[in-house]
Amino acid sequence: MRMLPMLFLLLLGASMMDAAAYKGQKAYKMRCKVCHDSGNKMALVHTKKEWEKLFAQKGETLAHHHVHSPKVEMMLEKFHAQGVALKITPEKVDAYFENRTGGESYESSVRHLRDFFLEYARDSDSVPACN
Repeated sequence: MRMLPMLFLLLLGASMMDAAAYKGQKAYKMRCKVCHDSGNKMALVHTKKEWEKLFAQKGETLAHHHVHSPKVEMMLEKFHAQGVALKITPEKVDAYFENRTGGESYESSVRHLRDFFLEYARDSDSVPACN
């Protein structure tokens, strides 16, 4: 009889983890997919340990890779040169990561993005379905 509450708590915890990963997947599709392609490819770029480092200190390292980044500017220029019409600009990328969007900010979605990438990292057993 004692096992029933434990089983319930275990299942509840697992579903909460899935919910956080789902929110991260949703945030990825809204904010990241335009430049980084599908989430399943992106998540596989790093191991759990590598993702942990990028998301340490509320994701400051990951934000640092994007804010005022010449690489981001170059990539967006390349998209525009190829005729890809994007609604994203380097200024919008900076505003998102600096939490100046007026809408959903990086700060509000960073823990969900972290959960998503950890759940589907290269060394995890999970396979995302972002498409």
